[in-house]
Order: sequence, then structure tokens, then C-alpha cells
Amino acid sequence: MTKKRIFLTVFAIILAVAAALGYMWHINRGELPDGHFKAFGPQLGNGHLDLLLVRHGGMYFNHLGQTVNVYMAQYHGEELVLHQLVTSLAIVGDDAVLSGSMFWGLTTKAGVPDELRVQLAAGGGASSGYFDFSRLGFGPTATAGPFITDGPIEPGVRYVMHVWQTGNTMGAGGDAFHPEALRRGENTAILYLVFY
Repeated sequence: MTKKRIFLTVFAIILAVAAALGYMWHINRGELPDGHFKAFGPQLGNGHLDLLLVRHGGMYFNHLGQTVNVYMAQYHGEELVLHQLVTSLAIVGDDAVLSGSMFWGLTTKAGVPDELRVQLAAGGGASSGYFDFSRLGFGPTATAGPFITDGPIEPGVRYVMHVWQTGNTMGAGGDAFHPEALRRGENTAILYLVFY
């Protein structure tokens, strides 16, 4: 009788571990095919973040690669005046898979955009970065818009998460880095990421 109890206990433990691993695989990789991302923003039910952040968004991704970098670029007209790495995350290995998420949020101080916060998480690792958005010179009336939707990941391509612009707005869906789009604004800030 004791051997039967030990066998049933071991079997139940193995079954519980297998179920937990299957659930984790489904949550982390099962919903997104390899090499794809899914963007989200405040319109998808993140309303509680509106209490803390003036703008926010992010993406879930499954990337068959090793690195993801998040950048902030600022243009005056077509002239690049600032380009800074905000944060980066890398996984070592020839067959590495970055399966995780990227979240960003912009805080305000007295109604003026203040600090951009970015967090990357994938494969058990995480990286956070902060950027002093106030130095870009945007007031509370700067137009802003998300750009990306869901789709496949191509290494080396700039995926624009958000654009802030004074002057005429460029509108979502176009190429934020195109000279014509940059000419429309006096001051343009672009938050984007690149997979490698």
C-alpha cells in the first residue's frame, strides 16, 4: 500500500509540473507565432494607468533573435538633434528566443511631460530605462500618436511606438522617419525599438 501511495504522489507531482509548464508555454509563446509582435495602448483597457501616466503603451513579442533596443530620437525639422538608447535587453545563444514584453509610460509634472520610463522583460531577464523627456521642450499641447500595429518582426527595422510633434501632425500609419513627415513638425520626438 505504501508503494502505491508513493507512486500516486509522484505521478500527481509530475502531472502538476507538466500542467504548470504547459500553461507557462501557452501564456509566453502560445498566443504569438515566432517572429511576431502585438502592440497595445491605452485604448485596450489600461485605463488605470491613466491615473499615473499621461501616455503609455507597449507590445508583446516573440523574436527569434538575441537583442532588442529601445531608442528616443529628436528632430528639429529634418535635422537629427538627439539620438539616445533608453534601454536594451539581450539573450545569449545561437538559437535564442526573446519572448516577452515592452512597456513604456510618460509621467507629467504640473501638466508638462516629464519622464519617459521603459521596461523590457523576456526570457527571465528584465531591463528598465529612464529618459528625461522634459529636456525635449514639449508642452502639454504637443500632438501625439501611436504608430505600430500587430505584425511580423524583421531584424534591423525601426518599429515606432509613439511620436510627439509640435506644428502639423504627421498622422499614424506613415513612416515617422520620412523627411516629408519630419518637415511637417518644428519639433519631433520618436520612441522606437529595433530587434537584432
